[in-house]
Amino acid sequence: MPERSMTPQEFKEHMAERHVATLVTLGPEGEPHAVPMWYDYRRGRLYMVTSANSAKVRHVSRDPRVALCVAADGPPARYAMLEGRATVSRDDVERRTEELYVRYEGPERGRADARRALEAAEMVVLVVEITRTVTWVSGLES
Repeated sequence: MPERSMTPQEFKEHMAERHVATLVTLGPEGEPHAVPMWYDYRRGRLYMVTSANSAKVRHVSRDPRVALCVAADGPPARYAMLEGRATVSRDDVERRTEELYVRYEGPERGRADARRALEAAEMVVLVVEITRTVTWVSGLES
């Protein structure tokens, strides 16, 4: 099967779909720590929300280097592998949390679940500034 990189338009469309990203951070001994995350991609940045006391927050606070993989089974099978630097932000936490939950769960359930998440834990926004992108598409007709 032919394989190739995504076009810029295909990449934009792929990132707008509701995939789960695998976020990889570096633990205290440099070990990889991979977790599934909901995301919102806007203008070269990925936004994710998580509990302020999570391992990934501790990791990026110490070493901001991260990698992510956003894959789709297809056909055609495709993925985007992203590298970047993450920061922890408390700006717009409520808005970003609601946006993510609505994006993945729909308006009614998303808003309710976002409220529950915000009440259950102190949430923060992980902002990833993308520094490198590798894309791949397979299973296309010639």
